[in-house]
Amino acid sequence: MSERKRLTINADGALTQKLDTYLKVQQAYATAIGQHQGSWVPSVVMGGSGGGSSASNSGAMQLMEMFAVKAAKDLSLDMSIPAGRAVAAR
Repeated sequence: MSERKRLTINADGALTQKLDTYLKVQQAYATAIGQHQGSWVPSVVMGGSGGGSSASNSGAMQLMEMFAVKAAKDLSLDMSIPAGRAVAAR
């Protein structure tokens, strides 16, 4: 590995590689979701409030909210500088 590439990977925490991997994972999710032929949620639900389903409490909406939380967690970046590494002034 060249010195420049090694320094870049150390400086940005391999951000390019992480983003490439994240993109591939999201594409795989999108493909799987697009090809899914079955039901997204069970057709029989035991328990609950009995008030029927609404957009705010449906299983599909809860699934989408979980995906949103996962995406937010996956995209969080640690912007701290590891101890012992000084940033050179330009």
